[in-house]
Amino acid sequence: MTARRAETSRKTKETDITLQLNLDGGGVAEIATGIGFLDHLLTTLAKHARFDLTLRMRYDNNESNLLRRSDHWPFLQNDVPAVWFHNGLHPDYHTPNDTPDRIEYEKMTRIVRLVHQASWNVANADGRPSIEAMAAKPRS
Repeated sequence: MTARRAETSRKTKETDITLQLNLDGGGVAEIATGIGFLDHLLTTLAKHARFDLTLRMRYDNNESNLLRRSDHWPFLQNDVPAVWFHNGLHPDYHTPNDTPDRIEYEKMTRIVRLVHQASWNVANADGRPSIEAMAAKPRS
């Protein structure tokens, strides 16, 4: 049987991400995203699905501080889970040159539909989502 493994990395102005996945592993996870809730979620998923996962993420490794200046940051710092949906970055993101002609309306429509469906599913579930305590708060 062929090994079911994958490895990838991506470095941009805002992030530095490395991921290793072994679907035939034993449930070992080494997660370092800087977001305790996400670390816990991915560690639990790997453990119970019995795959090995290594994920290292550095956000805002430049002056933009994209995550830290988002609306989500105060929630993450105070142990409140947050999900960030957006349609990607471009060189003029949040600059004076970020004009309406940069919006990808078809892509934005798909994201809005995803957010609506996810919110609808959570709101109409039999119970509240189960959330366990985070391992550590994100650093300021």
